[in-house]
Amino acid sequence: MLRGGRRECESGSRAGQFETIRAHAPTLLEQLRKQFGVTEDSVKGTGQLARVVNALASQQWTGPEGSFAGVRTIYPVLVVHDRGSAAPGFGIFIDAEFRRALLPHDSPGPCPP
Repeated sequence: MLRGGRRECESGSRAGQFETIRAHAPTLLEQLRKQFGVTEDSVKGTGQLARVVNALASQQWTGPEGSFAGVRTIYPVLVVHDRGSAAPGFGIFIDAEFRRALLPHDSPGPCPP
């Protein structure tokens, strides 16, 4: 019975945690965007990376002495040093924010082998 009571307590506790997370999700997303995304006030992480990719893809910036003018494929990498980056769903959030900040580009087609 103690075991059953403990299980009920644990599951009730988890349900409460999920409700707390759900209630604070908009605030959490806002904080994550301030740290890693694009807001009205700043451009961080994913936005900075997207800005460089956009400039390269549009030939607006081709690097020093045009050294990136011939680039056809870009592999964007965002390095994050933050304990929160290990949280489930963080990678999905970062990917969505990057795609949101990325402008549409013509695709050169599949990468050569």
